[in-house]
Amino acid sequence: MSGNDSDTARKSAIETLALNVIVGRARARISQSELAERTGLSRATISNIENTVGDVSLRTIEALAKAFGCPVTALLDGTEDDLRETDAEINRRRETTSPEEFVDAFDVLTAAAEAADSIRYSNAGRRRMAR
Repeated sequence: MSGNDSDTARKSAIETLALNVIVGRARARISQSELAERTGLSRATISNIENTVGDVSLRTIEALAKAFGCPVTALLDGTEDDLRETDAEINRRRETTSPEEFVDAFDVLTAAAEAADSIRYSNAGRRRMAR
């Protein structure tokens, strides 16, 4: 593997982890601060993970997996194939999946926005505040 291949694979894993943490928070409907409390990590560390800044230790990934109640491999598993579902598969899942397993699009957007630090909402749901 050449140096560029290694960098590409590493970047891909970090981006996959970031996406899975953002989606995991959206599913759990928790903020970065709440995830930080559950994991024993700082909110800044959660933000760095979601923004693919720096390296992430295995202990950190284990803490995230424990907080989300999933195996470590689930956080590192890419979801590209899941994004290419057919209409028939989407309808089958909708009919056989309980409502609790669905992720609300607003929750994903809110989690992604918090990860990008583009908007901030107070816990009371107030409008966007200047930093």
